[in-house]
Amino acid sequence: TALTVGFALYLLARNQELQEELQQKVDAVVKRNEPLTPEHIAALTCISHVVKETLRLYPPASATARLLTRDTVLSGYCIPAGTFAAGLNGMMSRMEEYFPRPLEFLPQRWQRDRPYGPIHPFASLPFSHGTRMCIGKRLAEQEIYTFLIRVSRS
Repeated sequence: TALTVGFALYLLARNQELQEELQQKVDAVVKRNEPLTPEHIAALTCISHVVKETLRLYPPASATARLLTRDTVLSGYCIPAGTFAAGLNGMMSRMEEYFPRPLEFLPQRWQRDRPYGPIHPFASLPFSHGTRMCIGKRLAEQEIYTFLIRVSRS
């Protein structure tokens, strides 16, 4: 969580225009001296976009690895059971075929209308996926959202 917060602050500091836009949105939703509520967090989708983009560029785990329990075919290649397979999160997240302008910090790519094109559902998996997904994902996201919203208030 701290690593992601640090990278999010770094990326926002490097993009003053986006930082100011985020601050304006936060100030419009969360009034001065008002406690932060789940409704505020839900209304500030821009915060989740910043977090997703931060996690895409700087995933907390460099790879997700599994020991294959049965023969598996990937991209036409037969991989035998007992093989150690790894998905390289940091590499996948920076591939042009999955993310146009992959080295740029573009939180708007996560908007519902996908202004940079569709995003493959497995191209960025900072918390893994399925039954072996990180059990702390939701807590970590809520902590990051809360911190960024509080820091962004003027």
